[in-house]
Amino acid sequence: MKPKIILENNWSEIYNLPLHIVDDKKRCIGDILYDEVAYEIAGARFIRMNRPNWDAKIHLYKKIKKSNSEGKFLTGLFARVITIVHEHTGIIPDVVDNRIIPEKTLDLTWNEKDFKIRDYQSKVITSALTKGRGILELCTGSGKTIIASKLIQEIGISPFIFYVLTKDLMYQSKQRLESSIIGLDVGIIGDGKCEIRDVNVMTIQTATTAYNENRGLSSELKKLDWDDDEIELLKTEDLSHVKKRKDDIKKLIEEAKGIFFDEVHHSASKTCQKTIEKSTKSYYLFGGSATPRRSDNAEMMIEGLFGRNIGKITASDLIRKGFLVKPDIYYVKLKNPKVRVDNYEDDYKKNIMENEERNDVIASLANRLKDQNYNTLILIQRIEHGNLLNEKIPGSVFIHGKTSQKIRTQSLEDLKNGKIKVLIGSTIADEGLDISTLSALIMAGGGKSSNRAKQRVGRVIRTSAGKTKALVFDFHDKGQFVGKHAKSRFNILKEEEEFNMQSINYFDENIKGTVKRLF
Repeated sequence: MKPKIILENNWSEIYNLPLHIVDDKKRCIGDILYDEVAYEIAGARFIRMNRPNWDAKIHLYKKIKKSNSEGKFLTGLFARVITIVHEHTGIIPDVVDNRIIPEKTLDLTWNEKDFKIRDYQSKVITSALTKGRGILELCTGSGKTIIASKLIQEIGISPFIFYVLTKDLMYQSKQRLESSIIGLDVGIIGDGKCEIRDVNVMTIQTATTAYNENRGLSSELKKLDWDDDEIELLKTEDLSHVKKRKDDIKKLIEEAKGIFFDEVHHSASKTCQKTIEKSTKSYYLFGGSATPRRSDNAEMMIEGLFGRNIGKITASDLIRKGFLVKPDIYYVKLKNPKVRVDNYEDDYKKNIMENEERNDVIASLANRLKDQNYNTLILIQRIEHGNLLNEKIPGSVFIHGKTSQKIRTQSLEDLKNGKIKVLIGSTIADEGLDISTLSALIMAGGGKSSNRAKQRVGRVIRTSAGKTKALVFDFHDKGQFVGKHAKSRFNILKEEEEFNMQSINYFDENIKGTVKRLF
């Protein structure tokens, strides 16, 4: 009998797989699917030292009753499974699609006056509407929320959930959705509020906590691509609404017919996966991110949940079209040798956070940029580092996860209007920041996630009246671990053809001369 795939919204099944050996490793196709629809856990080499009998992989193809003739897989991996079966057997399985396309029940009107859809956005929207699910790789400045809003307006289904990471992004996304769709009253579920409507913005922490009150999301994040300050920001969210309205929240999740997951590169945690799987009626599943890649190899998990990349807009595309400013990116070489250490924490502390030469360069750059009337953002990872730089840079303002939302909002508004010339921000300024007048960026915090480098550069290359330059500074860090991270950031930025990248010497004795030549 010919293999048959039964497609469902979340998990799909395959039957009638041939049991004969199909490769030189003496595997049948069921074994091959188990081995190849999987990804290796980051740090696998060290895991195997302690658990030599484990392959250190996350397997996204599950054998049914341990049989090699039938199995199940996350539906987003459908194309991958079909390809593997065909490559090894020459057979294309029959497909029975049990998914039901929901009827359009909302008559939503787009705000044509204030939100014109550009050609490059229209192509992505058309692709998404045609395919029904997938990853949208949308560079910062491409209008990710506008694209998501247009999808919601075109699809017109209820209930719809727009997932965000933090309470700040929840309020921001509600405002943008309501501005672009005339008369839409967007519900918000998060930060102590549970106002359920046809279209809703929900924090992912609310959703995961509704199904696992005692554990929630935060317990997993140290293992994933989350910075310390992001975790601190999650801790500030009021979750009292979950206990009061848990059943209503779970009903919304389970009845949802469409989902858009903002910053989808953060969706790979086990609690996120299990929560998304609760939406068994959701035919439409989209994930948006400027950088849907990860440093822990979990891209296949994201593909399983949402599907393959179905639309891509790069910064270089938009620079060539004149919608973004071409950045000058300077990677600074320091003079002093690295401090040798045995672990990452000490490496970060000695070669980044407490590196006096590096911090002096950051302060010198910030002061020079301020003198030249640049609106400058300095991104850090650790609060201690931000405090240190705040003391070194007169007139700077520092915001982080423990700063009140009112002060954070006002500080960002002051940077936008030029009242603040130098803002030091932790990871909370890393996602969702939309200040077109921002003209200079210093990536002071380094960072493990090379993919975030593009996202961060995207914050400074938006166009605004009178803006002709966008300056970015990072470092060729020298530490054992932080040096590798710096190299990864450098290499991923080199992928953008329109980024003007240079390495510069920036030694104490010629700081003023070097900086002067850059402006």
